[in-house]
Amino acid sequence: MRGDEVMRSLQDGDRDGTVWRPGETDVSVRPGWFYHAADAGIVDLREDITKGQRVARYRLDASGTDDGGAWRTIARGTIIGFRRLERVEPSRVRRLRLTIEDSVEFPDFVRVGCFSAP
Repeated sequence: MRGDEVMRSLQDGDRDGTVWRPGETDVSVRPGWFYHAADAGIVDLREDITKGQRVARYRLDASGTDDGGAWRTIARGTIIGFRRLERVEPSRVRRLRLTIEDSVEFPDFVRVGCFSAP
């Protein structure tokens, strides 16, 4: 199998059973939610541009321990593209929510990562 075929079968399933997946994969964790609050200073957004750049405008909200669990907007932007690093005011977050407010086409998955800023 070629690399792109392996990735597709890992994401969508492999009918022939030729791609190995670890049995301990935990699918019970809801994406965007953390078991414990994490320090956030940089949010990493990634769009799959092999299907074209789709996101035209977005909003990033966070909920954490500093604000009693209320949602607050921490960043707004236009194009995500291959990778967009958003510097945000450092805080402890428990949940992140990405809202795509406008897109060129129906948006595909956007990978979201969270890191503490140095």
